[in-house]
Amino acid sequence: MSVRKEKDLQKYILMLINKPEDERSIDKAFSRLGLPIVLRFRGHGTANSEILDICGLDGTLRLISLCLVNKDALQNVLQKLESGLRLRRRGHGIAAVLRVTGLQDTIKRIVDEEEKQLASEKGDMSMEGTKTNTHSMIFVAADQGYSEDIIEAARSAGARGGTVIRGRRSGTEGVMTLLGMSTQEEQEFTMIIVEKSLRAAVMEAISSACGLKTPAHGIVLSLPVEEAIGLE
Repeated sequence: MSVRKEKDLQKYILMLINKPEDERSIDKAFSRLGLPIVLRFRGHGTANSEILDICGLDGTLRLISLCLVNKDALQNVLQKLESGLRLRRRGHGIAAVLRVTGLQDTIKRIVDEEEKQLASEKGDMSMEGTKTNTHSMIFVAADQGYSEDIIEAARSAGARGGTVIRGRRSGTEGVMTLLGMSTQEEQEFTMIIVEKSLRAAVMEAISSACGLKTPAHGIVLSLPVEEAIGLE
């Protein structure tokens, strides 16, 4: 397997967080844009009722969509999704863009070829490069049952809420023993988008309340968000 590293890449992950009933509209938007690889999974939102009222997001179920986008097409894709899904309007979801720093060559070729074909059919899609945004995504992997504690810790440092998905941890026995964890335990993965100015304080609060040395065995990391829509 050949892997292309950061200096050779012009790829981004576009993540959408929407209500489940928006799935058909999102699929239509992705189809019109010709995005070749889309991953879809479900989770639940954790914002308190006040924030849910402000954002217009009823209930807690969330639809999370991930797709791979070339840098040259990114701004066009964002504009089309923003217009088609009305992301800047209350209750229509959130979009965030994360930079890819490593990718299999096979996947890179698929995305490049698909976008070249789409560009030849619909005209040049390239636009100006992305702007540096002021947000970060904090990603927390912890034992199941601690997501509410994680969110409460994040809120105490200024965060507004997050999205939680469930999965399972797997790792080598030696490393897991060293970290005081057991393998194959159910996990909850919490994603929280915050302003960069809050990142360090939120991560510190989460680590203190639910970090590796606590019963939650939480692992906390942050990812840069290149663009964010729907957080106004």
